[in-house]
Amino acid sequence: GGKIGISANVGIGTNSPSSGAKLHVIGSDSNNILKVQGGGGTAGIQITRNGTDFNNISTTGANLIFGTGGSTRMLLNNTGLGIGTSSPYYKTDIRFANTDTSFSGGSNGNWGSNGLRIENTSDTNGTMSAIHLRNEFADIHIAGIRTGTNTSSLGIFFEGNARMKLDDNSRISLSNNDAGTSNTVFGKNAG
Repeated sequence: GGKIGISANVGIGTNSPSSGAKLHVIGSDSNNILKVQGGGGTAGIQITRNGTDFNNISTTGANLIFGTGGSTRMLLNNTGLGIGTSSPYYKTDIRFANTDTSFSGGSNGNWGSNGLRIENTSDTNGTMSAIHLRNEFADIHIAGIRTGTNTSSLGIFFEGNARMKLDDNSRISLSNNDAGTSNTVFGKNAG
């Protein structure tokens, strides 16, 4: 096949292509705006900077693949989203091999391990960063609760009511009513 070299910005569906883009495509309806079709088993877009970085978005069958540095980093298919795996088993499946046996560092919340980070950047005491578990209409929340500068508690909530809290002084508080006013405290200096 031949090659076409164009030094100006190209507009498809527009006579005024954006000066910030070499290719500017505008669709006139809800149909596909850009279609990439490979002749073999894979079709994709490779994104490079100075021809040295190899990042891509591609597809193989029912898999949508996101890659950086020549490696697959994330895959989305009919089963779910896989990070670190090309065959997700759950809706979100994160896998990694990490031999760290302790946390180190901590500067700006970076503790030197792998996993999942959910961060609330508010400095208001009582604010939470939570995981919400729901079975039909039954709700459970597991939350990190800010209690002060560099201090927090871990809370478990059923239907929005705190049932257990573990604070940074190794105390466990169990609540037996919805208001959270009747508590049993165990642990260091339990009183």
